[in-house]
Amino acid sequence: MKKSRVLFVINTLDRGGAERSLINTFCEKDFSDRQVDLLVLTGKATLIDEVPEYVHLLNKHTYRSRIGLFFRCLYAVFYRGYIFRRFRYFAGNFIRMIRERRFLADKLLWEAIAFSAPAAEGCYDEAIAYTEGGSAYYVADRTDALKKTALIHIDMQMAGYCRNLDLDHYDRFDSIGAASEDARISFLNEYPELTERTFLFDNPLNVNRIESMSHLDTGIHFNTDGLRIFTAERLVEQKACDVSVRAASIMKEKGIKFEWIVAGNGPEKGNLKRLIRKLSLTDEFILTGEIDNPYALMKECDVYVQATSYEGKSMSVREALALGKPVIVSDRSGNSIKADRETVVPLSPEGIAEGIIAFQENRE
Repeated sequence: MKKSRVLFVINTLDRGGAERSLINTFCEKDFSDRQVDLLVLTGKATLIDEVPEYVHLLNKHTYRSRIGLFFRCLYAVFYRGYIFRRFRYFAGNFIRMIRERRFLADKLLWEAIAFSAPAAEGCYDEAIAYTEGGSAYYVADRTDALKKTALIHIDMQMAGYCRNLDLDHYDRFDSIGAASEDARISFLNEYPELTERTFLFDNPLNVNRIESMSHLDTGIHFNTDGLRIFTAERLVEQKACDVSVRAASIMKEKGIKFEWIVAGNGPEKGNLKRLIRKLSLTDEFILTGEIDNPYALMKECDVYVQATSYEGKSMSVREALALGKPVIVSDRSGNSIKADRETVVPLSPEGIAEGIIAFQENRE
């Protein structure tokens, strides 16, 4: 019996919630009756070694090369004439972003990156765009599939996506899944006519893996007999990391003894290091960089804090709850998952600090 064919397309396989969700999907669900192909649009693929062997990586010779991605984009933009055929799109969105004082180069270039990626050959029974932006554009424009599905993991409007940027790509999908009701509402603000095509889905969580990894000794530990706070996130503007640093400063001024460890990497790391030094928090606020196993620190902490400006539905919050940890989250789109051990606080240094201090006082 011939197996049905399914294609998954994702922008990166770096450490992030959607990327972890895809790995969990491959590991948790039964695909024995299907041929599974995967296309990774960019060279960011930290998790590639966790992809099961049965998954066929279409661009296995190019996904690791960021230099290759750069030349692919140049090829698409100039030689294949993308910049000329899409000049109004490119110029219009560029001007809009400048006017709004929010220039998002990755959002502007996702279509060019999708246009430059290797073609997926043949007809698929289903093609799934696992993230927004490039993967959605690729599945909409460059795949032949009987069914096309898009998954939304973020608040698209807060992330900078809009109908003008998407060029109505989502109208070409048979179904659109949102990780939370907040993410679904944000999407429908741009595409109200697609209401009947949307559905809610839960990112799969591999609880057994989380629990087993939490018992491994990574060599990184808390070094305090005070309050132990942990956060795992990409160090990007969306995550509002500077708010957490300023909250830590307020806590120190109030005489709270604590250590706050943040695991992750990103473009904001340099700015955060400077802010930490400026506020004399080098002993209290620790940036570990990217680590393979954040669950050991998550297990060791007293409270997990997620003070971000928006989410779809945070995987790391769900992972902390799976380990039995209380969590403190900011009151922004997609952050709260309405769990018993969850406390929602305002996204401000004062709000985060007061939430942590209240937690400390209530547990004493």
